[in-house]
Amino acid sequence: MDKLRLSLGTQEALNDLVVERGLTEWHVVRDACIFTDSDETADLVYGYAMTASLQEERIDRKRKRNAKNRTAVNEQSEWSCFAVLSAVSSHMSPVLSIKRFLELQQCVEANEPIKGSSALTRTFICLTDAANIRYRLSARRASDSCHVDLMRLPLPTPLSRNYLVSAGCRIHVKASVRRCVTTITSGALTKTERPLPLAGIRVVECGQLIAGPFAGTILSYFGADVIKVEPPTGDQVRDYRELDSTKTSLWWYSLGRNKRSMAIDLNKKEGRKLMYEIILQSDVVIENFRPGRMEKWGLGPDDFEKTNPKLVYARVSGFGQDGPYSSRPGFASVCEAMGGFRYVNGFPDQPPVRPNLSIGDTIAGIHTALGVVIALLGRERSAATGQNSNGQVVDIAIYESMFNLMEAVVPEYDYAGTIRECSGSTITGIVPSNTYVTKDNKNVVLAANVDALFIRLMKAIGRDDMAADSKFRTNGDRVEHQAEIDAVLAAWTASHDLDTIVSTMEKAAVPVGLVYSVKDMLRDPHYQHRGMFEEVKIPDGLGTRKLKVPAILPKLKATPGVTQFAGRKLGEDTRQILECVLGRSQPEIERMLAEKIVFES
Repeated sequence: MDKLRLSLGTQEALNDLVVERGLTEWHVVRDACIFTDSDETADLVYGYAMTASLQEERIDRKRKRNAKNRTAVNEQSEWSCFAVLSAVSSHMSPVLSIKRFLELQQCVEANEPIKGSSALTRTFICLTDAANIRYRLSARRASDSCHVDLMRLPLPTPLSRNYLVSAGCRIHVKASVRRCVTTITSGALTKTERPLPLAGIRVVECGQLIAGPFAGTILSYFGADVIKVEPPTGDQVRDYRELDSTKTSLWWYSLGRNKRSMAIDLNKKEGRKLMYEIILQSDVVIENFRPGRMEKWGLGPDDFEKTNPKLVYARVSGFGQDGPYSSRPGFASVCEAMGGFRYVNGFPDQPPVRPNLSIGDTIAGIHTALGVVIALLGRERSAATGQNSNGQVVDIAIYESMFNLMEAVVPEYDYAGTIRECSGSTITGIVPSNTYVTKDNKNVVLAANVDALFIRLMKAIGRDDMAADSKFRTNGDRVEHQAEIDAVLAAWTASHDLDTIVSTMEKAAVPVGLVYSVKDMLRDPHYQHRGMFEEVKIPDGLGTRKLKVPAILPKLKATPGVTQFAGRKLGEDTRQILECVLGRSQPEIERMLAEKIVFES
């Protein structure tokens, strides 16, 4: 980014570093200075704080350079520190958007007051001179620190061979030291990779269980900085189903991926104040409380209409934010039923069944993530065309998310009065498409609901007569004779093992598939080839162990999603967020911990 100007002295210092470390080059890429390591060394951290001697050398070079023109030398006008980082993964926090970064930089350079929340009055820009920093700190105690956490720059996946300079680093400025000391907290860019699509977007996830949190997980895959705000007892998913040696749900390690955990007691006034400040500095809120709860806390969308008008506020509930059922508690089980999904699942002579998954929550989470991205895109498009670029509320109801899957049930009923009923392992109006039992007692699905497919299927099982029979010519004809077709297919599969059935259908180009368990998935070569599993590290005794979790979807070729870390301990990032995002001092943090306003692991 050209606006992040590097002084000539800084450029010379960077050139010196290239020579000293045997690096091939450095150059500015978007928001950061990048070094390419000629020997491809990875996982090393180079940290440099400019010493007095180095500063003196730079000033001396500048004196010589300006001697002919008799230009005065400002000995405090240059960047006072820099550092280099190799490709190491990090979860440290983003704080400032690029726009806000530039706004603050202009304020600092012009010695103007920093506008915005009180938390930002202690936030400074790394590409500024030491004199301005000292000027800003002059009214503060010498022991205080200022923190700049600029990871909300569009940085892509942390990989190897490239090194990031402090344009994207966390800066500790200590007034008593009279110089900047740079601590690196970011990953690195490569020459060929693009930034993750949602890098620079901060999401505050305030909710529990699945529907809202699953949306946050999806957004985190693609670069969003997700701060998960949990109650003192933690998200209940942490205790669900199978637990590891630390009594933590194995599911949590997957659902909580890439999220920083902050534990706040929102029933306390100061806790709600902290939450308000976090949302002020965020792009997105995702909450899945019963409607009205956030308003009671003073954290509803109207509370940010003036203070953070660009905020995208996603609300997930059972029945939506208005209407006669809006105040009802709405778990996925109930919403799947009222959304029509349960009615069409099961067998006609038995009660409706549910899948052994919280599918309503998951589908609602996908709708939420989609709604958030659409709202963010709309905000950016509006800004680009000079229109109102404010955020908006995304209202997601779990029952509506399930209703959105109901295909043609509404127009069929409206026009013909037809009510789609449950149909066991078949699907109404499409034949053949069913599950059959094999000779070796496996369940296999055959689907040949297109006319040409049906002919190939019948020929493959040796029933050329049925392939040529006019009473099976169209799908409508086959629906009338569904029982006959299913009986023929069931008899054929019962006399053949699974491998024979699959190979026969593949030769005939007829869709076929085993009904997979998770064990089958993990063994399947296609799952492996497509990279459908990945491993994360989780605690295990005094060390760690690897845990397989589902890989990231959807698959993007140029900017694939990234798992940076597994679900974290409750409140593991509380202190870091208070310090780097909200600018709280260590004594303040200790007080809030002691008063049980916030919690850490």
